[in-house]
Formats: sequence, structure tokens, C-alpha cells
Amino acid sequence: MRKERITEHYPFLSRLGKVLHLSIFIMLLMVTQAWAQSQVTGKVTDKSGSPLPGVTVLVKGTTTGTITDGNGNYSLSGIPRNATLVFSFVGMKS
Repeated sequence: MRKERITEHYPFLSRLGKVLHLSIFIMLLMVTQAWAQSQVTGKVTDKSGSPLPGVTVLVKGTTTGTITDGNGNYSLSGIPRNATLVFSFVGMKS
């Protein structure tokens, strides 16, 4: 008596299994990437401690960035943990 595999009768199930495994793998990669990103918040001030509104804050080597609010606060989310931030302001050296 020979045991038959279900995929012998339904060959599409074999392909479906491969696609399912690949889909799970891709989803795990996406979740891992999401965990590797973080949120950074801060406040930009001058030497005397006064807030600096309108300072550009960029993730180095990207176009991801923001501008500080009226109190000098900024927040960036979804950036890599090892990212370098670049601050620039008209009239100041960066």
C-alpha cells in the first residue's frame, strides 16, 4: 500500500506552500526593519539657552528632515538608530 501525498493530486499546493514561505520571510524582514528604526526628539538652543525656531534638522545623506518649531523643538520618526543628524540655520555655522 502506497502512501500518496496530497501534492501529487493537487500540484498547485506545492507552489502555494513556497509562495507562503516566501511571503512570511518578507514580512519578517519588514518587521525587523521597523524595529531597527527609532524616533528622535530634541530642542535646539543658542549658547545662552534661548530656543532657535526654524532650524533645519536632516538625516545625513537623505532628504528626511524637519524644521524646529517656535520653541526650538523637533521630532523625527522612522530613522535608523545609527543615523547622523545635520543641523543648519541661516547665519550659523553647521
